[in-house]
Amino acid sequence: MKRIAFVGFLALVLFSCNKNQKASKKLDGTWDASKITLSIETGGGEVSFDALAIDPDAYGILSFTNCNLKSGDFCEASVDIKIADNHVNSNSEYRVIDDGTILVVKDSTGLNNIEIQELNDDFCKLYWIRDEGKITLELEKR
Repeated sequence: MKRIAFVGFLALVLFSCNKNQKASKKLDGTWDASKITLSIETGGGEVSFDALAIDPDAYGILSFTNCNLKSGDFCEASVDIKIADNHVNSNSEYRVIDDGTILVVKDSTGLNNIEIQELNDDFCKLYWIRDEGKITLELEKR
């Protein structure tokens, strides 16, 4: 009985790692933001807007290097996002966890857990909450 339980546990772990690796493989490459939605809580409720639609100079570029994820490993990534006077251009590290549903980005500010809402070979939708508000990135692969 213990042997069956162990084999089942091992299969579950390998299946989960496989989903994380598949997501990492799909992320590999350079992605251009097609939409950057910022949602900010105000006294009158939440206000959302697409930064790319209102700022012609705004852009977002994310690049991920494919690597074999092992438990606790991080891979290389870079982020270049400019909206109005705010510009973030940094090298980061990332890993995919929780069956390919969470992108963990490690940079100078610490760890950021970003929800992977959708990911296929040419489209990615990411969502996370920061102090400034909620951010949704829709990305298209180059």
